[in-house]
Amino acid sequence: MKILKPILICAGFVFALNGYAQGHLEVVLPESETSEENAMIVNDADSNDDVFISVDRAPRYPLGEEQLWKFISDHLQYPEEAIGRGISGQVGVKFIVRKSGQITDVQVSRSVHPLLDEEAVRVIKSMPKWIPADFRGQAVSTPYELFIYFKGVK
Repeated sequence: MKILKPILICAGFVFALNGYAQGHLEVVLPESETSEENAMIVNDADSNDDVFISVDRAPRYPLGEEQLWKFISDHLQYPEEAIGRGISGQVGVKFIVRKSGQITDVQVSRSVHPLLDEEAVRVIKSMPKWIPADFRGQAVSTPYELFIYFKGVK
């Protein structure tokens, strides 16, 4: 069986499983070992929605990449305490874009400091619905990861 490694790097975004099959998620491999058309699927025990790891088209922010970064920039509030303490860095946040476009299961994948981590998660949770991923002409749920850089002012 051929397993596709789902790493798509595009202008600062990373769409990948990267250990996402932890906790309440269970990796399920297709039964047929001869078909290359099978998708690797993760069953999400907290919902009745399969999470596809390999998709034909990745999910996307409805107004495009530039507007995604504008949304993040407009809504991100660098915590005053973090500024005062000189805390900066790149916070990785992973989440699932559901087939409905809703953002769920937001988690920190790369921590810098709890102050920055919490703010990055807050902003991701506040995003509007996305255009979901597509697999064989159907909207599907899939994991997504992006990084938010907090740069301190000197």
